[in-house]
Amino acid sequence: GTPGKYLNLDQQWDKNSLIQVSFDLTTRVLEGGRSYPNFVAYRVGPQVLAIDQALNPQIKDLDQVTVRKPEGVNHIKTALPPGWVGSQVFKTKAYYKNKPIELFLVPFADAGDCCYLI
Repeated sequence: GTPGKYLNLDQQWDKNSLIQVSFDLTTRVLEGGRSYPNFVAYRVGPQVLAIDQALNPQIKDLDQVTVRKPEGVNHIKTALPPGWVGSQVFKTKAYYKNKPIELFLVPFADAGDCCYLI
């Protein structure tokens, strides 16, 4: 396929056919720009990531979360809370009240009732 274009799969399929598709899921750091100076967001492929407090219970004040040097995020395998909608969790280094922490992020669409971009 070609980035930005449709890929046509035109073939006679049988019931045991398997199609495997892979996508570029490079992590990109999005600066907040004029509207949100000193803020960043992480984008992995087409998904923007968010903090969900259910996965970061130590965080009580989201204004105290900082990312001093935006780094990549790592997709991790972890047990999610029962009933969690999505299946993806990402981890990155951050600071909470100036102390280093591992920050867990999820796709914005999967975040619970209390989520914020960082």
